[in-house]
Amino acid sequence: MLLQQLINGRQHSDFILIEDNYDLQGQEFIKQFVNENVNRRNRVLFFAYENSYYSYLKDVEGCKLFSFYHCLQDPWNWLNKSGDNGITLDPKMLESKLENGFTNLIVVDSLLYTLLNWSFSDLCKKLRSIIDMNNENRRVQVISTYHKDHYSEESSEIKQLRTLARSIIKLKHTPKGTRADVTHKKYSGKISYESYCCSYKSNGTLEYSKVKQEEKESSGLDPTKLTTFKLSLEDNEKETRSQVVLPYLKTTQAPKGAIFYEPDNNDDWDDEDPDDDLEI
Repeated sequence: MLLQQLINGRQHSDFILIEDNYDLQGQEFIKQFVNENVNRRNRVLFFAYENSYYSYLKDVEGCKLFSFYHCLQDPWNWLNKSGDNGITLDPKMLESKLENGFTNLIVVDSLLYTLLNWSFSDLCKKLRSIIDMNNENRRVQVISTYHKDHYSEESSEIKQLRTLARSIIKLKHTPKGTRADVTHKKYSGKISYESYCCSYKSNGTLEYSKVKQEEKESSGLDPTKLTTFKLSLEDNEKETRSQVVLPYLKTTQAPKGAIFYEPDNNDDWDDEDPDDDLEI
């Protein structure tokens, strides 16, 4: 499954964008990515712009490869000159924290709160600079949530982020529960799309199952519903149509070629047998 491959790293994506809202937040997906990368001994840098603490991080706080940064307490390092709390998502400050020989996962709990310090265009430029830090010595991956409550689906801001992201996870409510629509743009140019039904186990962990093809919502319009007259036939109408006897039409065949000869009075007819002079 595409979502599972993104989580376990088999399908690499340099920027994963989780589109959620305040009623349906994507922190459970963040938890899956963080735990998987810690188990694979990858470097994880967690930037908290929305909340100062997340309970699901208590299991990884003691890991040496995990770093947590409170970006709202002292975003510009004015109060703590020697501490790490002053680091932000700024590429110049961030590059010193990346390690060669590792996959560096950069987690941002919410991109919306970074707009308190930067404009939207500056945010996209900084994200592009961070993504471009990938080289032969290190791999950089960015994953973040973005609350869509503040912008419409057709806004230029949403389109910019979607263009920048290689993978997009859209969360929404359905009558059957939480649904995640995953879109992944491969480096070859091919685009993969899958949908998942998500639920939570008793212990709070996230589980998901792929939506079958026939259960997907159809985005196209049915042309038969746009007319004031009926375009389709019922079964009894189709049966009646098959029993109609079509009129018989005779086919004309083209005449074949023939040679007709009429004798003329001036024809030289020789009644003698030419073999009479032969001595047999």
